[in-house]
Amino acid sequence: MSDFMDWLYDHYIMPQINANMEREHDISMESVISALDPGYKEELDRLLKYTSVKAFLLGMRTGEGFAKER
Repeated sequence: MSDFMDWLYDHYIMPQINANMEREHDISMESVISALDPGYKEELDRLLKYTSVKAFLLGMRTGEGFAKER
């Protein structure tokens, strides 16, 4: 990934994910994460980063989530 995407993930995407997890899925995700070995936690972090950035870029390409201009 580019440096910009790394920065964007750390400063925008991940805080949004954390805010949503705290509101909706904190119990189930926390139990899954706490049950993982440290190596698997690292793999989960990388997987989350990869899929989040790809989903963000897909949303940018398709315009999903943008208000329609009138």
